[in-house]
Amino acid sequence: MVPLRGVQLIWIIALIILPFLCHHVTTADCPVINSLRRGKIQGSGITPGTKLTFLCNQGYRLVGANETECLSSGQWSNALPVCKDINECKEGLAKCNVSSCINKNGFYQCQCAQGYVWNRKNEICTDINECSKKNRPKNCPDSRSGCTNLPGGFNCTCTGGYVHFNATFCQDINECTSNLYNNICNHSQHCINTEGSYQCICKQGYRNSSTTGCSDINECMESSHNCTSNQQCINVGGSYSCQELSLSSEELQKCAASNGSTCQAITQFQDGSVSGNRYSCGANISFTCNSGYYLTGRPILYCLSNGSWSHSLPNCSDVDECINNKDDCQAPAFCYNTVGSFQCQCPAGYKIDTRTTCQDIDECFLNTHKCIAPATCRNLPGNYECQCPNGYVLAKNKLRCKDINDCTKKNNPCHAQATCTNLPGSFNCTCNAGYTGDGLHCEDINECNSTISWPCYPHQTCENTLGSYKCDCQEGYRQINDTTCTDIDECKIGIARCFAPSYCQNLQGSFYCACPANSIQPTNCKKITCPTVTSISNGKVVGSDYSIFKSLVFSCDSGYELQGRHNITCMQSGNWSSPIPKCQDIDECKQQLANCLNTSYCVNTEGSYLCECYPGYETSKCIDINECEDDVCEANANCQNIPGSYICTCKTGFEDDGDECVDINECLESSICPTNTSCQNTIGSYKCSCSEGFRIENERCVDVNECLVDGLCKENTKCVNTIGSYSCLCLAGYAVDLEGVCKDLNECEQDSHECGANADCVNTVGSYECECKLGYSYDVDQICRDVNECNNGEAQCLPNEGCRNIAGSYLCICPNGLDQYEVGDGFCPSSTASTGTASSPKIITTSTGIRATPGTGPQIGDVGTIVGIALGSASFLVMISFGIWKIYKARNRSRPLINFDQTEMTTTAAFPIELEVVTDLPERKYLLLKNFGIEINKTIGRGAFGEVYKGVAAIKLNGKKSTHDVAVKLLRDTATLLDVSNFAIEIEVMQLLGNESPHIIKMLHCCHSSELSYIVMEYAEHGDLLRYLRSHSGFGKEGGYVDYTYIARTDKDLSSTEMTKFIWQIAQAMHFLESKLIIHRDLAARNILLATDSHDGMVCRLSDFGLARDVSKIKVYHETNKEVKLPMKWMAYESIRENLYSIKSDRWSFGILMWEIITFGGRPYSEFRNPRQLRSAIISGHRLAKPDHCSDEIFEIMTSCWDANPDNRPSFSTLLDKLDEIINDTEGYLSMDQFDPTNYVYLDFDDEDENLREDVSTPD
Repeated sequence: MVPLRGVQLIWIIALIILPFLCHHVTTADCPVINSLRRGKIQGSGITPGTKLTFLCNQGYRLVGANETECLSSGQWSNALPVCKDINECKEGLAKCNVSSCINKNGFYQCQCAQGYVWNRKNEICTDINECSKKNRPKNCPDSRSGCTNLPGGFNCTCTGGYVHFNATFCQDINECTSNLYNNICNHSQHCINTEGSYQCICKQGYRNSSTTGCSDINECMESSHNCTSNQQCINVGGSYSCQELSLSSEELQKCAASNGSTCQAITQFQDGSVSGNRYSCGANISFTCNSGYYLTGRPILYCLSNGSWSHSLPNCSDVDECINNKDDCQAPAFCYNTVGSFQCQCPAGYKIDTRTTCQDIDECFLNTHKCIAPATCRNLPGNYECQCPNGYVLAKNKLRCKDINDCTKKNNPCHAQATCTNLPGSFNCTCNAGYTGDGLHCEDINECNSTISWPCYPHQTCENTLGSYKCDCQEGYRQINDTTCTDIDECKIGIARCFAPSYCQNLQGSFYCACPANSIQPTNCKKITCPTVTSISNGKVVGSDYSIFKSLVFSCDSGYELQGRHNITCMQSGNWSSPIPKCQDIDECKQQLANCLNTSYCVNTEGSYLCECYPGYETSKCIDINECEDDVCEANANCQNIPGSYICTCKTGFEDDGDECVDINECLESSICPTNTSCQNTIGSYKCSCSEGFRIENERCVDVNECLVDGLCKENTKCVNTIGSYSCLCLAGYAVDLEGVCKDLNECEQDSHECGANADCVNTVGSYECECKLGYSYDVDQICRDVNECNNGEAQCLPNEGCRNIAGSYLCICPNGLDQYEVGDGFCPSSTASTGTASSPKIITTSTGIRATPGTGPQIGDVGTIVGIALGSASFLVMISFGIWKIYKARNRSRPLINFDQTEMTTTAAFPIELEVVTDLPERKYLLLKNFGIEINKTIGRGAFGEVYKGVAAIKLNGKKSTHDVAVKLLRDTATLLDVSNFAIEIEVMQLLGNESPHIIKMLHCCHSSELSYIVMEYAEHGDLLRYLRSHSGFGKEGGYVDYTYIARTDKDLSSTEMTKFIWQIAQAMHFLESKLIIHRDLAARNILLATDSHDGMVCRLSDFGLARDVSKIKVYHETNKEVKLPMKWMAYESIRENLYSIKSDRWSFGILMWEIITFGGRPYSEFRNPRQLRSAIISGHRLAKPDHCSDEIFEIMTSCWDANPDNRPSFSTLLDKLDEIINDTEGYLSMDQFDPTNYVYLDFDDEDENLREDVSTPD
């Protein structure tokens, strides 16, 4: 044996010790992990082989691996995971109904919408009953208003006889004075206002009638007249008259002395007949009217001694059967009076069936309705309505159906993990990728359990995630790309743990330690065996040989399924080829393998399942429990058993306020008790008792006639019984003063008497008397007639003078036949006048003024004569001067008013442009205009009092002549005096405005004369703004409305930026008017013209100043002319109510104009057809609705202009500041993609003015 050397010995020792040293160096502890934020850790330790499991708290989800193992390298196999909040709201896991979901860290909250309250018991949002006694809203306070609960809100409507006042309470309507209730009582009744209603009381001379309301009292038949025995009583409506039966004895004596005088023969009587054919003095004739007429005047006339009839000829007047309730028209037919008769006519939606009845027109059957498919027609009495199928809702025009977008955030019925597709009238829900279900309910697909195909690539493990899955490389492999895992060569990279004399041999996904030839494996080159596996939980193991290449087979007990490989093989590495499988419990409930009754639910257990009864069921067969037997409901509720549960419904007289059943105050309903009763609320019910002013009679409440009690009313009043009360009305001839006392009414001072022009009014207590003026006396009709002093011998003229009767007096005629005088005021010239002696004229005063008569010269001291001559001469000179001035004005009237800046019109006989002849312009005007240098081309518009033409004018500007397109406004030949005045005002206003503002139309020339009146303005080639807007609305004849295709369209859609620019430019124009203290009074889109500017492109220019007024001195203009027709829909609150106009009223109109622009020319207040209804609505607080595509910021500007208090409306300077903020970011303020033209009404341009201008000159 060769002895070992020292070096060799060292190497041998090193080979033995080195592997143990290396093993010790490469083994280390892992970093300490003792906490997981928002979660917890199962397991502990830091030595190699230690495993930790991570779990998150409720409301959080683990992001990362749920396990990690400490490796020998001192590193954990997986990074520390993170617990992230689960967004239950976004993922559809929240259980919020009729509420908004708010996500929080680890949980969520359900925030109920307005009008709902959180129900803690059921964990849902329930509707608040605002109409209950507990929650009654302040603006719906009492029996004057009716409250209707709605889901999430309520509706408060004033009961009949009341109207909302400032949206806070219901105010009584005075039906007797309101314009909405004209002639609410007929001609035979007085209207008396009562709280919430009114009463019609019969006038004097009428009494109550069950059929006609009030019928005339025939005083003649009932002998309640005061006619004498020599008079005939004739009944008239509400009164009677007494007529003499014969002539007076005095008149008969005159007939005897008249020597056979006769009266004019009367043989025909229009619409009647005359009887009697004697016309001598003392004879009489009588008159009767045909059917359908009544007599006005005396039925009998007597022939008088002066050859005239005793009274004026009577007339036959048409009987208005409609007013007097003498028609037999059956509702809904209404009476239409005709001359001598009447007709029954039908309202719209009906046709005449018989003479007195109407038959409904079935527009649906006749296909005359305007419903647009898929809307269907439903006939109604006198009308029809359009109905929509499921999935649609009626548009605002009530004619077409709009599809309900079920897929909006608000309406989406699909599951949170589903995609909603809106369909016409329906929708479709499709589960997103990675989920399965019908779309209404979606569940995650576990792709890793798929029996059809393995979702991952070779050498990958599958991990299921929500809606997807995750593929990772198996142990022993590493990721190359998304689809490829390649084997890790543990031998090559030095992570294999083989000890000498074994060596590392790489395998796919692993390695093994090989021994030298003829050696036993592995690590210490001994026999290799794998870890012993004798059993698995809830399963069985077949095989007991754990040697290399031997296999084990696994199976699970009933109720479990194997997770892992069914068989595993012992590898040369000493490890099994796959992890030991596990038997996992089968969830029979989730996999729908359980066999439970429909009254029970499945509960999974380890290896099996249980069928548990639903709440409300009991025993092994899950039979329904009748909870009502245990008094589960409160005392004021009824219990109703239902399968598996019960329902508590409030008893009659109670309602649910969300927590309990509370008493209903039935008395808040206006019609709960019969008429003439008052309501008293009781617990669970109510009691009706007679109201004040009524008493019980035969189990009915009848009116108490308070007027039977003496002394109830004060002096000078009379008691009028009303239903449930009474009224003290002033007697005729009295009126209520400021202290509420009936004082004598001075009819003479108030000009409310009926004395004629020839009589003086003398006031008396409670009445008045008429006294004929001097020179007049009463005739048989009690009318003051002129006294003929010349015939009755009362004249006091000299014997040699003549007499001439005049109205109320007489004149004496001088002997010369030329002069005349009134007694006491003059005299005839002296007799020297007849001798031919020269004399100066003498001035005598007559009733008609100062006259000159021949006479002797003026005597010394006759100062009156001299003064008279001087005054007469002065008057003559004034008259001559006035006449000369009138002639001068007439000759110069036709000269045009040319004085405006530096623009000068020039007269020219020829134009360089060939023009077509305008057929509707009179030749006279055409030639006159041509004489002034203006040649007319065509008509481009019509106004209230003039036409507008396009023409060409020769204009001299800064010394240069050229022709330009112009607009010429001509006053019509048929213009009224009011039209002429407004035309002159328009010229005056345009001259005041000048050319300073680029957004006001410029006047180039004007003329106002008797022959021709016109205004020459710059031509706006794009027409008015209203037409331009509607041409871009995108709504034509295909939609069943107006065809605007004749309007020139542009390829470019009208953008929100252009709209805002239009509004800003108009505000600039109005700011200029405001600075000049001029009000426009007709600010609307139709009066805004569009022209092209070389710098700014298309610009707006304000026009039409016919209604404008200068308020620089008066501040507020009061319109008193009832002939003026004003645009009500653009008028301010104070203008409609009191006819007051100021700069602040133009701000209201500007808000309406903004609404027109935003809606592409929509018609304001299209729901109103009657101007009086619109007037009442605006006064009551009604305003235009917010367009859907309009932001709150822009609509707030509009509503600020519509404040009922003019002082609260922003100035145009303030409006410009607000618009400056918006104009730079219009996309955020107008959502043009949401504009729907079917929500607005568009009229033909020629028809719109029919409803624009109304006479509103009668304020409240």
